[in-house]
Amino acid sequence: LGFIYIQILLKSRIGKLTLTTDISKKQKATITSENEEIALEYIDQMYKDRKYKEVEKTCERLLKRDPDNNVIKILKAKAQDALKLKNSYNSLLK
Repeated sequence: LGFIYIQILLKSRIGKLTLTTDISKKQKATITSENEEIALEYIDQMYKDRKYKEVEKTCERLLKRDPDNNVIKILKAKAQDALKLKNSYNSLLK
């Protein structure tokens, strides 16, 4: 069971996500922190409602404005993993 769990983790997108912490490579965000908080609350609500495609699209739009935001990268990866899992279940049911 442990081996199977490790295989699942290695195949997920969030397991392949690399986060850089080098300050010299950071880009300036074009979104204010207040607007970012509102967007993250909106993404959280969509994720709870299982609207993973909308979460992914919103995260892509936010990453264009703030490419170094690690929280948005993680949320996008989680949505992609959930979509992949949902598609796997649907294909099994068919």
